[in-house]
Amino acid sequence: STYRNIPVSKDVLALGEVGLTGDLRPVRNAEKIIKEAGRMGFKNILLPRSQAGRLMSEKDKLGTDIKITPVKNLTEAIKAYS
Repeated sequence: STYRNIPVSKDVLALGEVGLTGDLRPVRNAEKIIKEAGRMGFKNILLPRSQAGRLMSEKDKLGTDIKITPVKNLTEAIKAYS
């Protein structure tokens, strides 16, 4: 957002650990974080692709209508919302 001077919507949450090469790694307790994000009003979540597939298939269990966007690295994350 800052690099390209493009503001990201306030309803977007990005989750993941950034590796030295820019790859995004899964985070612990993502299910809990997503549930809480839904309660806080977030509508879109960028999530590491390696973790997103499973969570997207279990979306009913999360109890939220948040859109999950799987991304592999920072480049994909920037493209997803620019």
